[in-house]
Amino acid sequence: MRRLSVPGELARPLRGHLRLGDPAHGPDAIEVNSRHLTRGGRPWFPVMGEFHYGRYPAGEWREELLKVRAGGVTAVSTYVFWNLHEERRGVFDWTGDRDLRRFVMTCAELGLDVVVRIGPWGHGESRYGGFPDWVLAVDMRTVLETK
Repeated sequence: MRRLSVPGELARPLRGHLRLGDPAHGPDAIEVNSRHLTRGGRPWFPVMGEFHYGRYPAGEWREELLKVRAGGVTAVSTYVFWNLHEERRGVFDWTGDRDLRRFVMTCAELGLDVVVRIGPWGHGESRYGGFPDWVLAVDMRTVLETK
């Protein structure tokens, strides 16, 4: 049973009441309590920014990510636009400026966490939400058309 705090005394945050985070035994475990996030047992406040790897030359990712980090960002969010990787049906391209693995590894080397936003829908001002043009040419009925 939890007791009420005495004026001026901070009650300990509730723990374990939310099913969020990592198992506590991990070396870099992220946990959630009633007041804040912790990472590796220490209070943690992530700051996220967007960086769409496929819209920037791969040779310049490192320099730009260093600027992002210098601005206080600790986590980078990036879309995986379907139309970038499968412009032609069945032909995938994960090379050069489209190399997601290289981008994630570069972020890791710079101490940045990454949130990969997979689709199929990607809102980041990509034509048709990131769906490839060939999808529109496929003869099929959508859910809305069947009603």
